[in-house]
Amino acid sequence: MPSPSDPRPVPPRIRGCKCKGARRLGVGSTEARGEIPLRDWQHCGSAERNNMGENRPTNAFKEFSESVISMVDRPVTWFRENVVATNRPQYNWYHQQFRRVPTIDECYTDDVVCYTEANEQFKRDKQVDNEILNILRQRQEDCIIYEKNDHRTKCAHIMEEYNKAAENWFIKYGDLGIYGDVKTAYMKQKHRLIWERRHGKVGSGMKTDMD
Repeated sequence: MPSPSDPRPVPPRIRGCKCKGARRLGVGSTEARGEIPLRDWQHCGSAERNNMGENRPTNAFKEFSESVISMVDRPVTWFRENVVATNRPQYNWYHQQFRRVPTIDECYTDDVVCYTEANEQFKRDKQVDNEILNILRQRQEDCIIYEKNDHRTKCAHIMEEYNKAAENWFIKYGDLGIYGDVKTAYMKQKHRLIWERRHGKVGSGMKTDMD
């Protein structure tokens, strides 16, 4: 016990907790009989705290509901922490990696599984390309807002990069409609190649008879 002149505050004591924090004290001391400092309160288990009135259910229905929740939650939590988490490999990435599958031009016309896998891969690639285009657009807008009147010269390379990415995105995904799938995109690519072979690159003007 500190002397009356000791400026250090006396830690409050909690009565009735017979946990290991109290058991490790002297046998004949007052603290060993159930009165322990507050700093040792963390050693008391939840059951001992409930016996002292902390987190104790207020009625029988709440006590029953907590027991039912505990019966369902504890096995699931134990299984996840001791079985799933310990046997799950640690990856260096935070998103799922999908194995690349054959594209639609490598599938047979009657191979439904190959078509389905290629279509799902096409949808994932479109989502990735959408996010890439959004990032480039955001960079362009940030540069324009920051540079203000000088954005045409200082943001020229960023704007050129975004315009090229937007053009490539439209070449692959544009004009497909809401129900466009991988087969529609493949037919669009085929028609574009045929057009360019006959009339030249799209946007450069049509070939003449002399060409």
